[in-house]
Amino acid sequence: MKHLLLFLILTYSCACLSQRLYVIQDGSGNKNGDSWLNAMDDLSRAIEEASSGDTIFVGPGKFEGGFFLKEGVCVIGSVDTGNEKDNLNVSGIPLIKENATILDGCSLYRVITQESNFNTPTSLEGFIIRNGNANEGAGVRLRKNGIIKNCIIENNKAGMPSVGDYITADIGIVFDVDQNNNTISVISSKDINRNHQLDRAVQIANEYKAGGTSNWHIPSMKEWQTISGIETSGNTKTRVTFRLIEKAIGNHGKKYLSGNTFWTSTTDGDNAMFINLNSNEILSINKWQYNKVRVCKTYQTNKTMSNGGGVNATGGTIENCIIKGNTATNGSGIYARGEMMIKNSYVSDNINEKQLDIDDKVIIDNTPNKISTLNADKVSISPNPVHAGEKICISYLQENEKVNLYDVNGHLLSSFVLNDTKQINAPTQPGLYFVRIGNSKSIKLIVTK
Repeated sequence: MKHLLLFLILTYSCACLSQRLYVIQDGSGNKNGDSWLNAMDDLSRAIEEASSGDTIFVGPGKFEGGFFLKEGVCVIGSVDTGNEKDNLNVSGIPLIKENATILDGCSLYRVITQESNFNTPTSLEGFIIRNGNANEGAGVRLRKNGIIKNCIIENNKAGMPSVGDYITADIGIVFDVDQNNNTISVISSKDINRNHQLDRAVQIANEYKAGGTSNWHIPSMKEWQTISGIETSGNTKTRVTFRLIEKAIGNHGKKYLSGNTFWTSTTDGDNAMFINLNSNEILSINKWQYNKVRVCKTYQTNKTMSNGGGVNATGGTIENCIIKGNTATNGSGIYARGEMMIKNSYVSDNINEKQLDIDDKVIIDNTPNKISTLNADKVSISPNPVHAGEKICISYLQENEKVNLYDVNGHLLSSFVLNDTKQINAPTQPGLYFVRIGNSKSIKLIVTK
């Protein structure tokens, strides 16, 4: 009965369980992900290979890098791999402290990215999300129908671009971040779109310089080693950095890097040295043979206003989460705009006076935080439940406060100022609604026939 109930909960949370994929830190067996015995060791690859409706179970351990939500795919962490498959530790925050799956951005990457609005609910549950780095949403960037549940989001820092970010002004993709020296290195996203020899690569670099952007050059061997990660033990940086660069280039309508070879500035006599990014082999090739070319540069960057150290959201849901110890200029815990919901979560001890920066469309349900300007305990609605269309009275000590009424999906239905009568008409259609005064937590309003 216990297992059946948990199965039903997971099915509701993740839409349907079409296929299961299993991931553990070290991997095992043939690593095809069809069981714990054959578990994958690469979470990003598991997400890429999954299809809508699939569920990915992730055992305890630490996974480094940046990860993308995939529409319709449910990812569940902190799973006890020693128990039966359905006996999962996903019932609440305390369990992930004991049997944690950690997603670590290594101060280089945004940890979780939802690139666009989804039509299908997509969830990530039971993870510790930490040490993210990005200009906005260092821990999580969330959009419509993205769900972050039963997670701890901590020690993420917004204010610098992350590896894989597209820098419009410099038409490049970030491949390295140096927080200590406040510098970033970018590789050009410009697709040359035909084959070029080494002489042409030099010409391209000069064309960039002539266009007013300085310090563009053919990558040195050290720079290509950073991009491909060949000097990184365990290939962690290889899989993360290169994948994020490739995805960013593809998202901007350029050709992927995969399968190609790239020049370095290192030469062996009349031959150029290059790195094959598939095999990580350092080889030489006659300069008249053909390869694609992208140039790169490293430059000083100034930290700017940053939004959302823990979470930057324009939709979605944060539920049963702890958001703590994150840093940003605005909304160090959560920066949210648009129709999203924060449910039963704790936003505290983030490194900025304004830990929660939200607009009027955001619904907060039972979320204590230290920065609320209103004391939600002083707000009450009566009668509740109320008959459709009847008057309801809002009890609050202050007047001239903005009142917002939302439907169960978080859509703003009406907005008005709390006057001296402190009465409003209940919606004419029965159902569940939410009332929020200013930045107080939302109060459930039940409307009956």
